Amino acid sequence: MMKSKPAASNETAKSFSEMNEHEKAAVVHEKANNGQSSVIHQQQAEKHRSQITQN
Repeated sequence: MMKSKPAASNETAKSFSEMNEHEKAAVVHEKANNGQSSVIHQQQAEKHRSQITQN
């Protein structure tokens, strides 16, 4: 099955080097595929994302 491409946007994403530690951690958890449950990684990513807005 082919994934559809995201809709076009005028926004540009931050490069990984421009992200703070919580943004980087969230990205890594979302992309992790090491045999652990993806639900756990998603929960960890959400926790990091909530910490971004608190800082």
